[in-house]
Amino acid sequence: MPIALKNKKPEKKAAAKKPVVINLGHVGYSPKNTSQATHAIKIATRFPGIRLVGVDLKSAKRPVPKNMVQTQADFVKGLEQRRNHSVDRIVSNMAVGHYILSGSPFLSNSCKTRKNYTIKILDLAFKKLKKDGKMVITVGDTVLADMLQWIPESPFSINKMKLVKMSKKRGSHWVKTYD
Repeated sequence: MPIALKNKKPEKKAAAKKPVVINLGHVGYSPKNTSQATHAIKIATRFPGIRLVGVDLKSAKRPVPKNMVQTQADFVKGLEQRRNHSVDRIVSNMAVGHYILSGSPFLSNSCKTRKNYTIKILDLAFKKLKKDGKMVITVGDTVLADMLQWIPESPFSINKMKLVKMSKKRGSHWVKTYD
């Protein structure tokens, strides 16, 4: 005769984890602290199914959506806080390649310092991405040539990278895909 079990709670199904997107430089260098932060907040609002992690030395001076977390740190320290192979996408709009550790614009810093810091970021980013993860970096004309030299020195020379050149006259377009 079958035995009936009483008061057994049904097992809860594990909730699907939201894809994790890291936005390096989500606040931006603008003294007004508006353009990049506004863009990141709009993305988090428009796509509630993602978990957006903004990493910058500054924090946005406005409320952020529930699915967005701000990490106030330089890019290396912000990436180090994530587990390896836990991130679906890493994006950077006019940030990676433009700065050194201090967060000041690259114009006042040596190219070698920028290169070392940028390659360190790329190495860490590669480790943090899931197997099918991607990194998308948008750069301007002044940094494009440097990035085309530096990316092949990082793990991204083999896969997972898209480099976008931003041009005021022509909009943006893919420069190189590493995969």
